[in-house]
Amino acid sequence: MSHRSRDEWKLYIAGEITDDRQRGLWEDHLYECDLCLELYTECLEFLSPALPLPDEADTERMIDQILARSGSLPVVQEAAPMAAQKQEEPEESLDRTEAKKHRKARSPRRTALTHYAIAAAATFLLMTTGVFGRMTDQFSLVHTEQKKPLATPVSDKLMEQTFAFFDSLHAQKPKGGHPLEP
Repeated sequence: MSHRSRDEWKLYIAGEITDDRQRGLWEDHLYECDLCLELYTECLEFLSPALPLPDEADTERMIDQILARSGSLPVVQEAAPMAAQKQEEPEESLDRTEAKKHRKARSPRRTALTHYAIAAAATFLLMTTGVFGRMTDQFSLVHTEQKKPLATPVSDKLMEQTFAFFDSLHAQKPKGGHPLEP
């Protein structure tokens, strides 16, 4: 396995590698090699301000080509002639499919390790930005609000005062009250 240098990836991103077969091999290599993928993303981030934005017509044509390759959705062809678009030769497409078939399948251990590394990086990022600290502050605030005794409702206070009033009336016996009262 031959790794590409940072300068080679910069040439690839700038579009200076014109051989389609070589570009296809490099793309397949990106699927297999995490080191080169990391170099590629670093170069892409570095060169992104200098890269031109894609033309709307180019974007639509690229989307149509991707949909045609996937075969999942029908592609609506525009009235523009297809001769203007560059089409792959059948030999090149066969070479790419063969390269993909011969590509090594990733082991479950490597996939799990990759997922673990991504999760650890995301956790580290969240911890350094203080998201977890703010979440615990919010939880403690809610917890203290739940512990705080609720104020006695006005209706309960009114009922207690009413019962106290009737109890005080019952405790006082009127002088010369009704003869049947005990």
